Amino acid sequence: MADADKNRVIVLAVVEGGLSVAEAAQRFKVSRRWIYALLTRYRAEGVAGLEPRSRAPRTSPQATPAPVRARIVELRDELTGEGLDAGAESIADRLAREDLTVPATSTIWRILREGERVTAQPRKRPRSSWTRFEAAT
Repeated sequence: MADADKNRVIVLAVVEGGLSVAEAAQRFKVSRRWIYALLTRYRAEGVAGLEPRSRAPRTSPQATPAPVRARIVELRDELTGEGLDAGAESIADRLAREDLTVPATSTIWRILREGERVTAQPRKRPRSSWTRFEAAT
């Protein structure tokens, strides 16, 4: 049974079926606290309030602001076009001169990788290229 359907059955069993919250909790193997939360959502929003909600945070205060991300990508393009060093340290220095929030160099590299401005250059050979030694028998 889907979560939304189970929530609907629980609420209807309490509201229309006459079950107590404790009986419903025991019957459907959920906590009484969850049933009270469902009932509150049902009274406030109706049946639509019983749909599963996202558990992701509503805000991410540690996220790099969009203008700074855009400026990092712009600086990378500008510095590369001028033939200058366009590494994370250089970009961080330019951001500091512009009085913008300067993220860590690792964050700058991550932003550049996400913006497809950096080509991956792995330092280790892939495991598939290894040749296994086997003695002749």
